[in-house]
Amino acid sequence: MTVVSSRGFDVFLSGDAESASLVPLPLPNVEVMKVSHHGSRDPGLPVVLGRLRPQVAGIEVGEGNGYGHLAPQTLAALHAARVRVLRTDRDGTSAVSAAEGGLAIDTEK
Repeated sequence: MTVVSSRGFDVFLSGDAESASLVPLPLPNVEVMKVSHHGSRDPGLPVVLGRLRPQVAGIEVGEGNGYGHLAPQTLAALHAARVRVLRTDRDGTSAVSAAEGGLAIDTEK
């Protein structure tokens, strides 16, 4: 787990660590998070989202992949937490940066 911070802009990078590994850790509020393990099913994700409180979540997921990623439960948890979701299968490469008054989001598609 890594938190990258610059001038009040915080990004949470969990690698492939899912909620069972993250919940015991101190989790800061962040603006952006990378969803772990390509958005696979993670029953504890709502708890993690409640502690991180991200505005945007990025998910690296291949279009039409055979693993069943992105899990519907993961997408539902993100929507319930009112997190804007950026997905590589739908949005391509995305860039999120701090901007006056909020976040600036650029997508490839």
